[in-house]
This record gives sequence, C-alpha cells and structure tokens, in this order.
Amino acid sequence: HYHLQDNNFWALSDHAQDSWHWKSLLKLRTLARPFITCTINNGRSASFWFDQWTPLGPLIDCIGTSGPRALRIRLSATVSEAVSGSLWNLPAPRSDEALNLHVFLTTINVPSFEGSPDLFSWTVDGEKLQTFSSSKTWRKTSNPCMAQDGMVQRSCSEACLHFVGCCSR
Repeated sequence: HYHLQDNNFWALSDHAQDSWHWKSLLKLRTLARPFITCTINNGRSASFWFDQWTPLGPLIDCIGTSGPRALRIRLSATVSEAVSGSLWNLPAPRSDEALNLHVFLTTINVPSFEGSPDLFSWTVDGEKLQTFSSSKTWRKTSNPCMAQDGMVQRSCSEACLHFVGCCSR
C-alpha cells in the first residue's frame, strides 16, 4: 500500500490528506496491537522494534525511543538483522529493560536464514489462533470490568448496580 512504502505500520502518523478509512484503521492499532504476536523462525519478516515477538511486548515500548541507538539496531530492522552468524549481535545491556531482553534471548533459538518464515498469530488470552476469532476478541475487548492484567475489578452486575444506585440518589 502506498501509505506504508518503507515505513512500519505501527509507527505511522496520520496526515490531513489521508482518507477517513485509513485514519480509522490507524486509530484501531492500539486496540489490535496486543492481539498480534509473532513466533520467530527466520526473523526476516518480524520487526525488531515494533512487532510483539518477546514477552516484553514491542521493544520500542519496552526499551523506549533511545533503544535503537543504545542497542545499535536500526528502527526499521527485522529480528534477523540483530543476528550475526549464529549469535545475537547486541551490545552489553545498559538498562534493566535491555538486560531483560538479553535474558529472554538466551531462552530462544537464534533465527536461522534457512528457517521457515516467521509466524504471526492473533492471540487471545495466550491462545495463538491461526485465524481471527471475532467472538473471542469481542469477549476480551467488550468487558469494561476487566483490568489490563485480566484481574476482575468488580463483577459487571456489581458495577451496574453501583452506577444505577449512584444515579438514583
């Protein structure tokens, strides 16, 4: 798509001349992003900074905008570009977040050029789905009583009763 060209979808900004549809799609990124995960195989299609391929989430969010400079990995790099031969090619960690990344990298195989393509999945509650499930996604996103970490703040019936009770006073 001409909007993407050599840019990453997760990093794009909207512009005044963009269509309403494109702007709407960009606004949905924050809702969709937590559901899209990547299993690294050859590392050639997964974005090192923007895709969710580690349990830390997108590394640009975890390590921050200074991450590309600190780790010497371009903002547009794929995961495979962080590998040299059969080793991860990262400098010594200088922050707790970078250290957490290093620790995680010791638990996975280094991407191999000969490996199969990276696998992107729609993931709901830790279940990696090979197809989009509107019902599972709806259940996860439509419950206003659920906190981000999945802990129930209060049941919906309690919340509704509390709201009705406050409004009737």
